[in-house]
Amino acid sequence: MVIRRRHPLILLVMSFLVACGVVAAVNVGTAGPASAQPDITLCLTNAPTFCADVKNANNTSGASILLYRPQDGAKDYHWLAVPINCTDAYCLCPTVDCVAFEDAQNPNLCLGVAQSLRAVVLVGCEILNDQGGTQRAAWYYLGGNNWANRDMGAQGLLTVNGPLADGRYLFPAPHVNPGGATWQQWSES
Repeated sequence: MVIRRRHPLILLVMSFLVACGVVAAVNVGTAGPASAQPDITLCLTNAPTFCADVKNANNTSGASILLYRPQDGAKDYHWLAVPINCTDAYCLCPTVDCVAFEDAQNPNLCLGVAQSLRAVVLVGCEILNDQGGTQRAAWYYLGGNNWANRDMGAQGLLTVNGPLADGRYLFPAPHVNPGGATWQQWSES
């Protein structure tokens, strides 16, 4: 008789443990990201109402990045600043800290330099590593509120031509109109 009474008790305890395991697995499986990246805007330091905006909120690879004021209708000017870490096999930025500015509306796309190296557009966020990818989506802080593109080095500063107005295209520094006013200092907010 003692054996028969223990058998239902064991089944009850095992059922309870299985139920607890299922609840724990569901809670772990539905947890959010361990550390969310900051949602920022990239705006000109000396004209902070002008920000980097995806043209027409067209979240596709190759979409142009324009200067636009949020109060004038900018639709896609939020970015996620994501640090680019080194791996055991590869380090894209061994001497500086690089970041990727992911489009907050489509984090698979990043602020980057076009393949032609003549414009700033949305590019895939697959950062160059030992498996392929691109370094055109990697940026590093050069000092003085200047951001340089990793692919182009210190010459590839994030730049816009003046005079300031909504709809001005962003460029890497060597490919701006010569002789014109340029704006290269950006602040994150």
